[in-house]
Amino acid sequence: KPAMAPATAAAATPTTTASSASLAEMPGWKAATHFFIAMGLLDRLSEADRKVWDDQNLAAVTPEYLARIELILDEVRQGVACKDCDWGIDMAADGPGVTLSHLSVARSLVRGMTLVGTCKIKRGREQEGVADLIAAMAFSRCIPGKQCCLMSLITGHVNEAMPIGAIAEMLPKLKPETVRQLSASLPALPERQSMAAAYRSGEKAMTLWFRKRVEGATTPEGLAKAFPGSASSGPLPWSKDQLISMCKECESLFDAWAALLEKPLDQFLREEPAFHAKVQSLLKEKKNSLAGLILPAFERSRNHEIRAQLQFAMLRAGIAYALEGEKGFKSILDPHADQPFKFEKLNKGFVLSALTVLLPADGQQEKLPFGPYRKSGSNGNLEIHEILEDGSTAPAAATVDDSVRNVF
Repeated sequence: KPAMAPATAAAATPTTTASSASLAEMPGWKAATHFFIAMGLLDRLSEADRKVWDDQNLAAVTPEYLARIELILDEVRQGVACKDCDWGIDMAADGPGVTLSHLSVARSLVRGMTLVGTCKIKRGREQEGVADLIAAMAFSRCIPGKQCCLMSLITGHVNEAMPIGAIAEMLPKLKPETVRQLSASLPALPERQSMAAAYRSGEKAMTLWFRKRVEGATTPEGLAKAFPGSASSGPLPWSKDQLISMCKECESLFDAWAALLEKPLDQFLREEPAFHAKVQSLLKEKKNSLAGLILPAFERSRNHEIRAQLQFAMLRAGIAYALEGEKGFKSILDPHADQPFKFEKLNKGFVLSALTVLLPADGQQEKLPFGPYRKSGSNGNLEIHEILEDGSTAPAAATVDDSVRNVF
């Protein structure tokens, strides 16, 4: 197979090196190796082929084009088959200097796989296309890797929404046997990393990195250089012991927030205000100056996870409806409301709406349209538009009056 292109190889090199153990004994590294090769092959595409990939130009995806990019897709499929992925990232060792350059290339891979899967389905190769879209979903779940952080996890969530949207758009026209294949493939997807794991491993590791630097400092000047964002080597207004105490307090906050994220949504909503007030007190009253540098914004993190969970559950509910009608639809519940999703029939499909309302930071109900539709808007005003033949959009029309929606 062609060697990895130098530009991508430099950008996507793991920040730690493997031991003498073989890749066969390190399945996480084996998966990452396939993904890195796919990224290198993507970088070697001609300018014209890469433009088709990046522009999502369905009309330009010819059989010859599919043959030229098959190696890329095959590497991703092999990596996904390994399930576990270790990108070679050690955030506790590298701290703020950790390299996450694979995230943008991973997003491009998912976009291309979604394009190819969509193209195959629309040209009658439904089962192949569905397999590619499922592989894109699986790869999205591999993006966070063994030591996931907030950025990589959110990237995975956003990427997974692309193939989910593509499947939903084409679902009403898929053959029954293809829908059954789709339904059987979903349980085999890798388990999605949790937001709690991201805080316990990736985000907390940043604090551990700084604490080690502080503990290793032997002079006031060395202590100043250990402080994130410090522009001078002058003495700091805190002692070494005070900084170590601040670090440990931040570490305990990460653990507390991770534990809170794992609780049911209703319990989380009751307890989150007190946690939020505690963090704000540390920042406003400058009780812990380090907190403002290393604590990320907590408010939206639960929403990212809820949205990903709702999107996947709504996809399953839409597939169940296509296979079994109302009975199947009712068998898949909103994971946070323990009730079926709201169902509205449209002229060329249908739209599912979650009963769970996202937290105040976003304040909207998540929706997933099935058929030639696209959603747009935010902040509580999510609208569904029909995709017309010329590619433009128009407000979707329900088959019944809005006041008497067809809700199961």
